[in-house]
Amino acid sequence: MQAINFGLLTDLYGDIPFSEASAGLNNLAPKYDSQEAVYAGINELLDKAIVNLSAPNTSAFVPGSEDLVYKGDVKKWIKVAYTFKARYALHLSKINATTAATAVLSNLAKGITSNEDDFQLIYNKVQANPWYTNQQGLNTGNVSYLVTKQFIGFMNGVTFPFSTVKMDPRMPLLIDIRKYPVVEGVVNPNDPSPSIPANYVGGDPGQGSKGVPAPNAKIGLYSFYSKIDSPVIILSNSEARLMEAEAQFILAGGNATSIGTTASAYSAYTSAISFNLDKLGVVAADKSAYLADASINKGAAALQLKDIMRQKMITLYLNSETFNDYRRYDFSTNVFPGLKIPIAADTKNGGKWVRRFVYSTNERNSNKVNYELNFKSMITPVWWDK
Repeated sequence: MQAINFGLLTDLYGDIPFSEASAGLNNLAPKYDSQEAVYAGINELLDKAIVNLSAPNTSAFVPGSEDLVYKGDVKKWIKVAYTFKARYALHLSKINATTAATAVLSNLAKGITSNEDDFQLIYNKVQANPWYTNQQGLNTGNVSYLVTKQFIGFMNGVTFPFSTVKMDPRMPLLIDIRKYPVVEGVVNPNDPSPSIPANYVGGDPGQGSKGVPAPNAKIGLYSFYSKIDSPVIILSNSEARLMEAEAQFILAGGNATSIGTTASAYSAYTSAISFNLDKLGVVAADKSAYLADASINKGAAALQLKDIMRQKMITLYLNSETFNDYRRYDFSTNVFPGLKIPIAADTKNGGKWVRRFVYSTNERNSNKVNYELNFKSMITPVWWDK
């Protein structure tokens, strides 16, 4: 858990307190370690976890229900540790793509292999899903979280034209187009049909609801990830298979514009889609039809990086890992078709993409010297992004 949280922090902020971060009252102004050093520390933490969890249990304590993720299944914790190592290895693809891809595959060989291994937190009606509670708090009758045209274009046949299906069967499961709340399980008949692709109307990044005609495509309170008892998925088997597909694609000499790859990459790509369709509960007939469509069932010789990343964006819906993928490929529209820079960035950042978070005001007030020594603007790349 330390490795995962330090990983999230350093990927967003770059250099962060790490070696001195846990001293508590003994050091309220910890130094910042370089992101390169933090990454080495993260992998050391994961390696130690694997060794400790692999050792025989000599304690009388056996974890169970208090383990909110795997209910005490140590083997699954070991698998997910290796899969996180694969994720952090892939982040280094701009530094050395071949080395990164090789490390990804080596770790995935010992990583998670089924949806039952997904690293997720389960919520319920007492401890509600955070996407649900955030939207409830913002629910003033206006749209809160809109979905972009780019994301909808991945699923409605506009950016990736379909041959035999109308839409990605996951679209109505991920995106809410209701104008009226569901009352006692009954959907208002005036709501638009979720089976018509044209009813999903998204906005441009930074646009907000202004100029987007109703009903607006939004996260909403009824989608797979944002119901009151929806899980928050941090790392999934589907993501692991897409990491595998990308790594195989890289080792086969693929890049942002090349076409064609190995059978191994294509197999991992199609497996990832199948696993994600199962995860979201897509019915068998819709799953088969989608997998058979020419836009998906295109064969290894026609596979492109944008196909892999299209599926990764869908699989990682609402997951901050997508920000890392955008940066690794320099926000390329060859890799992410339809991607647009947020409206405000054109004026505030001189038309440049945000590449990191800036340290918080609290950090400036409590750790001023180290804050000022390490501060970078939001358009400055982190170490692995250069």
